[in-house]
Amino acid sequence: MSAGEITSPVWPRRLLLGGLFLAALGIRLYHITDPPVNFHATRQYRSYVIARGFYFDHTGGVPAWQRDVARCSQRLQGLLEPPIMEAVTAVGYRLVGGERMWLPRCITIACWLAGGVALYAIARRITDGTAALFAVGFYLLLPFGVAATRGFQPDPLMVLLMLAGVWAILRHDEAPTRQRLAAAAALASLAVVVKPGSVFIPLATFLSLAFRREGIRRALTSGSTVGFVLTLVLPTLAIYAYGTLSGAFLVNEARKTLLPQLWVSAFFWRGWLGQIGATVGFPCFVAALLGAFAFRRGTPQYCIAALWVGYVVFCLSLNYNLATHDYYQLQLIPIVGLSLGVLVAMVQRSLWTERPEWYWRAAMASVWVLAVALSLADARARLVYPSGRRMVANQQAIGAHVRHSERTIFLSGDYGVPLEYNGLLCGISWPLGWDLEWERLAGRPATTAEQRFDRWYAKDAPEYFIVEDLNEYAAQPDLQRFLARFPVIARSDAFMIYALTGR
Repeated sequence: MSAGEITSPVWPRRLLLGGLFLAALGIRLYHITDPPVNFHATRQYRSYVIARGFYFDHTGGVPAWQRDVARCSQRLQGLLEPPIMEAVTAVGYRLVGGERMWLPRCITIACWLAGGVALYAIARRITDGTAALFAVGFYLLLPFGVAATRGFQPDPLMVLLMLAGVWAILRHDEAPTRQRLAAAAALASLAVVVKPGSVFIPLATFLSLAFRREGIRRALTSGSTVGFVLTLVLPTLAIYAYGTLSGAFLVNEARKTLLPQLWVSAFFWRGWLGQIGATVGFPCFVAALLGAFAFRRGTPQYCIAALWVGYVVFCLSLNYNLATHDYYQLQLIPIVGLSLGVLVAMVQRSLWTERPEWYWRAAMASVWVLAVALSLADARARLVYPSGRRMVANQQAIGAHVRHSERTIFLSGDYGVPLEYNGLLCGISWPLGWDLEWERLAGRPATTAEQRFDRWYAKDAPEYFIVEDLNEYAAQPDLQRFLARFPVIARSDAFMIYALTGR
């Protein structure tokens, strides 16, 4: 218990903690069987495509043409990181007897909730019980977090392992032993295997606490530091070296994540600030920065400083994705929760001391109930996408129109990944407006639609060009002129299909 914490029975806090976890689970199960289009459909459907490929490869009774299309689509997705969640999902499909879109969502929900347990364990070591309770509540019920952490993607698993690694590092700092060092390094290493961008926070935490404990020079040369760093990065380096040499990993996609010239670009800084505002909100972010200065001296102060430094280095290292993808802010949520928790605990202690009457405490409790209710209401609105089932029906119709072809090109706001899954077809995406903007930022020469087609697409002899994003199509007049020479074989208010054969 920290200095100044109000002594109170343990059971009310445990009851409140349990209530937070139940509320977090309940809101995430709302409309869980709906198509996963309410949050980054491209990223989610990409994992569904890969999981389907694994599942079809190890399941009897699947028609040969469906297996071929699934393999084609899976192959073209490539790998951005080891497909751990996809492989686990494919096993789950076999256990439940078929593809169930809710299954991987339940897995990611379980990962995020387990991360809340790890966060509470961290908070109890560097804050008091009140601050820990608020940190977990913020982590579990932040509306953006609710929508982001029930999607099919590896980030919730990464955050779980990252937080577990930080907790294990704190345990090792309390009583350094080889066993605790090995546990901390192993957990943090698993997080890095899931997504390499998680390396910075556990590394910064370990080094910060080692500097406090041993001094900078001694810590940098100690065997424990060397062992931790090697264990942290070597497994991931080995996996990505193999994946790069074998051609399994999308090296070009990885190169897109860091553009040093963006460090001096308004695009990056505006994008970063915009993502912070859209995810945790500017008031919470600024208050959290102030809260970071309110931690007790010693381990708590060094730990929270390391978490913030690790987050900043992460953002600078993956600057393009950071500026354009809001789910890259998931690592920020527990940090803001911890930092805000300290401020909340300070305010509550002051109010309880100066306003001890029962009705003041009832009023404060009402404020917290209102905050939870508003968070749940906001989160609920983010989980429903009324047009989702219509989108699936349109994509199934497209699949039938092109006879589930493996040689298509598509212009789609989601890069055609949901189309591939729902239409059971295979193909290559045509660049969107922001892809063309990325090419400009990266200094690539301008290319006409015909030149792009001849250079990158013609070699695969595509049969169809599917326009699913009509607004994007209208914004690319050069593409319109190129496609005008081909016949339209199907048209609706949601799509157009050009036949490319016979060019």
